[in-house]
Amino acid sequence: MRRTIVLGIITGVLAAVTVAWTAVLLPRLEQLPTDFNTQVDVTGTATVAALPGTLARLPQPLVQPLSGSVAITSVSSGNGDVVLSQTETQSAGAAGGPTQDLTLKSQYVLDRHTTQNVNDPSAWSVSPSHPANRGGTYSFVLGFDFDPNASYPFWDDSIAASYPLTRVANPGPVNSQGLAAVTPMAGSVTNAPADPVWIAALTPLQLPTSLTPEQWQAAGFTVPATQPQVTANYFVSIQVQFVIDDVTGGTVSLDQETLAIAVAPAGSTAPPLTVLTNSLAETAPSITTDVALIADAGQKLTLARTTIPRVLIGLTTLFAIATVTTFVLGRRRAGRDTGAR
Repeated sequence: MRRTIVLGIITGVLAAVTVAWTAVLLPRLEQLPTDFNTQVDVTGTATVAALPGTLARLPQPLVQPLSGSVAITSVSSGNGDVVLSQTETQSAGAAGGPTQDLTLKSQYVLDRHTTQNVNDPSAWSVSPSHPANRGGTYSFVLGFDFDPNASYPFWDDSIAASYPLTRVANPGPVNSQGLAAVTPMAGSVTNAPADPVWIAALTPLQLPTSLTPEQWQAAGFTVPATQPQVTANYFVSIQVQFVIDDVTGGTVSLDQETLAIAVAPAGSTAPPLTVLTNSLAETAPSITTDVALIADAGQKLTLARTTIPRVLIGLTTLFAIATVTTFVLGRRRAGRDTGAR
């Protein structure tokens, strides 16, 4: 009888641990770390179709090499959120020659459990004086419960809005980088109104806020000559494709990002004309770094989600069987002893 009680106590403890692991401990593991730091390096081309300052159309677009990086570092954490600082740098021009350099900064506040942006006063774009309400959208990770068939609102500061990321229908061969399961996700937006504050921050590009009628003529538009200056309205088109890790929701690689800035005079019904197009992809060394971080996180999550629960459930089942078996055998033995008397 004593053995049965001991086995029953062990079974109960194991069952309680299993429940606690699933309901309490596992959710604490499925969250962004407070020291979330990473850097993505990219390379590609910048295609200029209009002169800086005046936007006069070039006879032929000028294509230049483009390189850049996006560095993300943790600033603080609390109340289940983490504050992340992002510094984006780009350099256009041939190596060894003059380059056009650009640096943009922004700050994000993410829910550590859902990995979604939250609406918080600490979140800003370009400048702390320009708050960004990114609440409910995604920026870096598509969630620990990533669903390859779902649509994810992906934020972009250039348009101060999100656009949907969905699974690529016919992706062709996908480089999984040695990970167990990955999903290519893509999204696009065409001629969305640009955030004026973001446009103003592109100082090296010399994008004017207005032009004279003569300048608009050289830029490819006809405007009334009675107006001395006509405001320039800017638009952004984006095409992007990522490879996402199914286990962690992390970004394995940025396969393609094309961002085009177009312009049109205020009040014009003519379609906007492209001024600049940046086409980028993540470098191989950068992808290798991403994969190493994701693989490590994936192993830990698989251990926490699958291996440990299976072991706990298996032990609980074994001890439950042992408890019942010991109890039944004990009753039979007690019955035989009573009969013998």
